[in-house]
Amino acid sequence: MGNHFRRLFKDYERSAENRAGLHLVAFATLMTKQAAILVANP
Repeated sequence: MGNHFRRLFKDYERSAENRAGLHLVAFATLMTKQAAILVANP
């Protein structure tokens, strides 16, 4: 039973890491778009 919960916790950690990575990608995409707008319209 302990191994089952340990495995679930590892899956949760992996999911949290993936979610953080996706947030970083989304943030970078938004900032790149905003930078392009600022450069195009000085």
